[in-house]
Amino acid sequence: MPHSLLALLTLLTACQPTLDVEYAKPDTSADTTDTAAGDTGAGDTATDDTSSLDTGTAELDDADGDTFTVAQGDCDDTDPTVYPGADEAATNGVDNDCDRLVDEDAEGEATDGDGDGYAVEDGDCDDLDASVHPGVAEVPGDARDNDCDGTVDEGSSTSGDADGDGYTIADGDCDDTRGDVYPGAREAADGVDNDCDGRVDGGGGRYDGDRDGYEAVGLGGDDCDDGDPSVRPGAPDDTPDGVDNDCDGTADEDAPPDYDGDGWTLADGDCNDRDARVYPTADETVPDGDDDDCDGATDEDAPEDYDGDGYTTAEGDCADWAPGIYPGRPEGGYRDGVDNDCDGYTDEEAVPDYDGDRVTRSAGDCIDTDATVYPGAPERADGLDNDCDGTVDEGTGTDDDGDGYTEADGDCDDAAGATYPGAREVIDGADNDCNGRVDG
Repeated sequence: MPHSLLALLTLLTACQPTLDVEYAKPDTSADTTDTAAGDTGAGDTATDDTSSLDTGTAELDDADGDTFTVAQGDCDDTDPTVYPGADEAATNGVDNDCDRLVDEDAEGEATDGDGDGYAVEDGDCDDLDASVHPGVAEVPGDARDNDCDGTVDEGSSTSGDADGDGYTIADGDCDDTRGDVYPGAREAADGVDNDCDGRVDGGGGRYDGDRDGYEAVGLGGDDCDDGDPSVRPGAPDDTPDGVDNDCDGTADEDAPPDYDGDGWTLADGDCNDRDARVYPTADETVPDGDDDDCDGATDEDAPEDYDGDGYTTAEGDCADWAPGIYPGRPEGGYRDGVDNDCDGYTDEEAVPDYDGDRVTRSAGDCIDTDATVYPGAPERADGLDNDCDGTVDEGTGTDDDGDGYTEADGDCDDAAGATYPGAREVIDGADNDCNGRVDG
C-alpha cells in the first residue's frame, strides 16, 4: 500500500468520534459535540436524552418502551408486547399480561406455558411454574395453592384454625378457608357441605332452610321461598300482600275483595287494601308521606306547616305532622330513634342510654344497664339504689346495712351499720343511737 494512502487512512481513523454505549454506561460528560442517544451531557442533542425512561437503574428503566418498568410489574422488559394488562388473545406461549397465566384468552389449541402437562384451560392456576397444577401434592406451609383446587395448604397442617371458626382440619373441618364450614355448622342451601357430614345441603341436594316442613324448590322441594316460613305449599293466601304465600303460582287469590273494609277493592283502585285510610277520594290533607287518595301524588292537599313548628315540607321539615321534628332542632340527650333535626341522621348527638330508661349516665343514671334505676325512680327492695340517692332500699322495710334494724324499726341511717336505735354514741358527727341528737 502506498505510504500516502496509509497516511490518509490513519488520519480518517483518528477523526472518528468515540461511540457511546447506552446500556453499558451513559455518557454524562459536558461535551459539546456528542449526539449519541442516551447521553445526558450538556451538549447532547439526541431526542431521548430528556426521557424519564433512562435512570441508570434497570428496575426503574422502561427498556422496551411499553411504558411499564420492572418495578411496575413488567415481567419481561425486553418485549414491548409484555406488560400488566396487555392483550392475551394470541396463542404465542407467552404470559403477555404478567398474571402468570399463559394464553388464557387465546382461541384455538391450549398452550402449556410451563410444560407441566396442564394448560390454563386444564385448570393450571400458575402456568409459569411446573410445580403448580391440578393433582399435584400440596406443599406444606408454602402458602400456595399447589394443586389449584382453590384452597391453600389444605391438609398440610392440622394444628391451626385458618378460618377462625374454632375447628382445625384435625378437628374435622372439611374446608378450613371458610368460617361457615365446620362440624356441626348449620347446613345452608348453598351447594356446600357446611356441617362436614359428607352431604351437600343436607343430603340429596334438598334442604328446608326456614324449617317450615317444606324443602326449597331450587334443591328438589316445592317451597317457593325457603327463607320465609309463612310461604309454603298450602299456606293461607288470604292477605293482599302481593306474595304467593301458598306457592301455587298466584298471589292473594283467597283474599277478600275489600280486605281492609274501607269500601274499596283493588279492582276499584284501592292502592293499599291493607290500610283502611288509603283509598280513592281519601283525605290527603295530612302530610304523612303516603298517597292516601291513590292518585299517584303524596300529600298534595296538605297545608303548609301542618304541625305549626315554623317549617314546611318545602323548607325541609321531614315530618310536618310532628311539631317536635324540624330542621335544626337539637337531637336531644337520649336515643329515641327519630331524626329530630331532619338531617338524615338519627340520634347523632345523643348520649347512649343503654337501658332505655331515657336517662343517661351523664344525666345521673347510676346504673345505666338497669331500666329500674335512675334519679327519682321508685325505691324497691332489690338491693339496688333505684333512685340514685346513695341509699339502698330506703323505705322498703329492708335492713340494708345489716345492723339488725330497718327504717321501720327506727334505723335513722340504714346505710350505716354503726347507726341504729341503742347503738353506742361516738364523736363522729352522726346520730349513732338515733335519739335525734348528734354525738350525745
